Amino acid sequence: MDHVPTMTATVIPHALRAARRAGIDPVPVAARLHLLSTPTFGDRLPLALIADFWEAMMRALPGDPWFPIRAAAIPEHEELSLLTMFCRAQETLGEALRSVARYSLLVTDAFLISVHAGGDRVMLVFDTPLAIERLGVRCQMEFLVCDTVGCIEHATGGVRPLEVAFTHSRRVGAGVPPWPAGSELRYGAPRTGIVYARSAWRAPLSGAKPELARTLRPRLDTMLSAAEGRMATTDRVRMVLAELLRSGGPSGQRAARRLSMSWRSLQRHLAAAGTTFRAILDDTRFRFAREWLGEMPIKAVADRLGYADQRAFDRAFRRWAGTSPMHYLHGSTRTRARKLGEKARPRR
Repeated sequence: MDHVPTMTATVIPHALRAARRAGIDPVPVAARLHLLSTPTFGDRLPLALIADFWEAMMRALPGDPWFPIRAAAIPEHEELSLLTMFCRAQETLGEALRSVARYSLLVTDAFLISVHAGGDRVMLVFDTPLAIERLGVRCQMEFLVCDTVGCIEHATGGVRPLEVAFTHSRRVGAGVPPWPAGSELRYGAPRTGIVYARSAWRAPLSGAKPELARTLRPRLDTMLSAAEGRMATTDRVRMVLAELLRSGGPSGQRAARRLSMSWRSLQRHLAAAGTTFRAILDDTRFRFAREWLGEMPIKAVADRLGYADQRAFDRAFRRWAGTSPMHYLHGSTRTRARKLGEKARPRR
């Protein structure tokens, strides 16, 4: 059975409040999608359902393309989750960022969140979900990232990022975003993430409570173990590969590091599941190839999938699909055209 990506449902009441502030009644949408009005941090929703919700909100507010960012700017009123309490109880921003990354599976199993430090900068990275082409998924990413920026600013007493970046493109005709001066909001970036000056790593948190953090850690570790147990290693590898393929480096060693295990341990886990890293990589490459063909030149697809050249990609694609990328692309185009023609044909 395929893994269904999920996220914590606590975004829903946040967006409902924002919708009411914007002058629309979100209750009919929430009822139609069977959404809980007061979910807890432990409640999970499929990422596709959260995307449905955002898209319905965006249709109701056609004049506000920045609605997800405005929603993220509204202060929280819900009871704080254990993870939020734990992160705010850390002594420094660096410890809080490491905590977000370590327990990110409690927030979502749709993508990984990690911390990367280099030079004079540190970045909290949000891997790109497979369904980023959907407007609703892009809205969710904008909300999650900007909400995180607000939480960090509140916890540190005013630390702002140097840059907030998204891999997806900016909506056409969106105008000026409701974003404070002092940090750049960038679209079409190589990675989605929040960039801080390295000096911010040592910034103290105003609500630091080391004793509380030590008390909460065992409970979070138990929750994390349960979350990892619900998700097969093969699905966790696919989740990691989604980002590694976009960055052009899909090696087994890199995947193992992202999953905080050794390469040998990962191989053993996959062997126990009756598969190999190569098999999962091929399956994921084929899925991405079908998604990207038609959106970019075949050579660009080969490059992004990590092939040495287009001929190597062509051979692999023939092995997967029984035909060349060019013939597959032409066949898909003809199929889409035929379906569009059938829809346009008047009924008798």
